Amino acid sequence: MDVTTDRSDGVLTVRVAGRVDGVNAPWFEEAIRDAHDESDRAMLIDCAGLTYIGSAGLRVLMMTAKALRNRDTRFKVYDPNPSWNDVPGCYIFAKQSPTGWQALYIGETESFRARLTPAHEKWQAAVSMGMTHIHPHTGNPEKTVPLQEERNLVGRYKPPLNV
Repeated sequence: MDVTTDRSDGVLTVRVAGRVDGVNAPWFEEAIRDAHDESDRAMLIDCAGLTYIGSAGLRVLMMTAKALRNRDTRFKVYDPNPSWNDVPGCYIFAKQSPTGWQALYIGETESFRARLTPAHEKWQAAVSMGMTHIHPHTGNPEKTVPLQEERNLVGRYKPPLNV
């Protein structure tokens, strides 16, 4: 198992690779605990490199989530390599608010697969603002259509990260 961490704008990202099992779960828990700072607003656990996680590793994640919930720190576990199609379109980084969805950032891309990853320049900022979903939209693959759609959506919803 390999654990690396980085922090940006109050968001701690913990990347775990390899196997997390009953033998090394205590070390995994210690690595998370040592990396966490009271000033962190969010903690993301990036599991893209995991090849196996046993019940002891899942327990570490559940206990971490519980501890952070008591401190009002956002906690997300994700695999940044979802099976996005390699197609063009528009997308919205969004969060759910009491009144519905709130667009945080709107963009267009020639490839969802290549663009919608934590390497996206607005990803960390969107996570810091509470991003919970990515809403993709595919349509006409002609390049001018997604660009016009993006402009129309930005004009209508005025997402803070597009300013």
